[in-house]
Amino acid sequence: MDHMLDQASKENGIDVYACVTALRQSRMHMVQTVDQYKFIHLAVLEAHTVGSTCSSAAQFMSHYSALNRQSSVSTKTVFSEQTEILSSIGQSLSEEETGVARLAENSTKNRTGILPANRHLLFLQMPFNGRSDYINAVQVPGYKGTENFIATQWPLEDTVVDFWRLVKDHDIQHIVLLEQLSLQSDFPKILPESGQTENFGEIRVHCKEIEQNDTIVSYTVQFIEKLEEVVYMNTNTGETNFTEQNINVVVLKKPLSNQSIIDVRSKLGLNFSRTSTNCAVVCT
Repeated sequence: MDHMLDQASKENGIDVYACVTALRQSRMHMVQTVDQYKFIHLAVLEAHTVGSTCSSAAQFMSHYSALNRQSSVSTKTVFSEQTEILSSIGQSLSEEETGVARLAENSTKNRTGILPANRHLLFLQMPFNGRSDYINAVQVPGYKGTENFIATQWPLEDTVVDFWRLVKDHDIQHIVLLEQLSLQSDFPKILPESGQTENFGEIRVHCKEIEQNDTIVSYTVQFIEKLEEVVYMNTNTGETNFTEQNINVVVLKKPLSNQSIIDVRSKLGLNFSRTSTNCAVVCT
């Protein structure tokens, strides 16, 4: 990378093939697959187009402030400019790479043209009244692991049951809704009111309580079902316990901001040393 970026600045050109060929003289098995060779090109493209965006932890606050300022070459903020650059160098998924989402039986379950890649799809596991195992949801890596988060769309009227199947099948304990979209007519309700139970396609969800502040609304919900009886071996009483799992749901009341991010992390008990491995983020 350093060699090719130096070459770009000095010679106004980049020759990945020649660089790899030269390096193979001493490391013969370097770059063994087409995907690795493609990755080198993409990495060089990103580094050459975007440049260095790194900041030390000590300087990050001033770095963040600088990104919020107007650019020296346009009327946009530096944030907006960098977002446009990322969009311009991003790869679009081919029809083959999103083939599962495009199948006739699955295509009606996609809210928009944003389709999940086959290789990152999460499938529904438990058979349910003849419904398929498809849902528009993917595994998303986090800072501390490759399976930290799940990203999914706000369900359609017909796929609300699939959303709750996803929560059950993948043992999701935290749900973040980035907007209060259920207030809009084409976004179905997916949460019960406080103290109420909603039946979503025979999956019964009960809301134990609702709390809120200026930035978020927090729900504590649980599934209502035939609970398995737990009998303790060391007791001769007739007492039984029933399994119960709470699911924390956080809804953002306002557009994403520094404060709302802090509030969400605090409410869900997330911090720098602990990241949930079963947190679903619901987008439009």
